[in-house]
Amino acid sequence: MTVVASYGGFRIEIVAQLVQNAWDAGVRIRSPLSGEVRRSAYLPCRKATATEAEHAGELWARQVMDGVARLSRLVAATATNAKGSSHLTEGAAT
Repeated sequence: MTVVASYGGFRIEIVAQLVQNAWDAGVRIRSPLSGEVRRSAYLPCRKATATEAEHAGELWARQVMDGVARLSRLVAATATNAKGSSHLTEGAAT
């Protein structure tokens, strides 16, 4: 089991699982304060060792967290631009 104690404000837990002579990864992304599972996934990565599977699971979890952060910033920027662009619609109407 690999644990990343804090990444983007969350705790990432990765457990390698042996399936048909290859290693896959089970990943959980938890809220550190409540322990609530925010996302859980099974990754059929088919690696030769448990360490490789856990590393693949960690990379996947970090990409998910980075994507969520990018999406949050994009939504916030869109909301800010929508508020700030109201003067453009007023000017276009006159």
